[in-house]
Amino acid sequence: MGKHIDEEVNHDGKGPNRITTCKHCGGKMSSQAKERWRMHMRQCVSAPDDVRNAYPTLKRRTFHSSHDGTNATDSHAVSPHVPFKKQTAPPITQPRPTPSVALPPQLAHKRPSHAPTAPSTTTTSTTLHSGLSHPAMRAWTEPTLHASQLIYPLFITGRPDDNPIRGLEPNVQWGNRDKYASLVAHLEGLVAKGLSSVMLFGVVDNKDASGCMADDPSTPVIEVMAALRAALPSLL
Repeated sequence: MGKHIDEEVNHDGKGPNRITTCKHCGGKMSSQAKERWRMHMRQCVSAPDDVRNAYPTLKRRTFHSSHDGTNATDSHAVSPHVPFKKQTAPPITQPRPTPSVALPPQLAHKRPSHAPTAPSTTTTSTTLHSGLSHPAMRAWTEPTLHASQLIYPLFITGRPDDNPIRGLEPNVQWGNRDKYASLVAHLEGLVAKGLSSVMLFGVVDNKDASGCMADDPSTPVIEVMAALRAALPSLL
């Protein structure tokens, strides 16, 4: 004879305030649904194996009932109205052959060839950017990252003195004293360590809505480019 869930729990109180306690672990359950108590028994580590196995899930009860030909004898037996749908694999369909289309004589030489081709001996960088002459620009196309691919941002001002940038330390707005001598001295050590390219941001005072200072010869970016090319010709 199968087990009954009421034999595995104790009840304290009546009505909606009743508290149900597991006899094995002492766990309290406020739910009044017996299926909730059965779920607790299936997961209770203190309950014996026969108690945990006595309350299978609805899906497992349906599976065993359909395979052994017996009906569940427990008070929570499977309802005959619950359908059990057998899963079947979809039929395997063969791909349809692609019809051959005859090309007119004037286009017959353009038919795609399926003959194997020899592997290319050229590198990715030369294939994608064969026209780039600077080594730093070719290094950006490589699949691996190394120090020569890093770009150092620089903020250039037309004032004579260097000004620290609050919140971006140790970056500064580089001044133009002695043709940006402090910036050149700062970059010489970095170039020796492998720096190959910088990005220049001009900090100008007389801005306008049209951006006329972007290519004006007096802008600090134009001036510093000339100074860097003279002092560090390998720098991009």
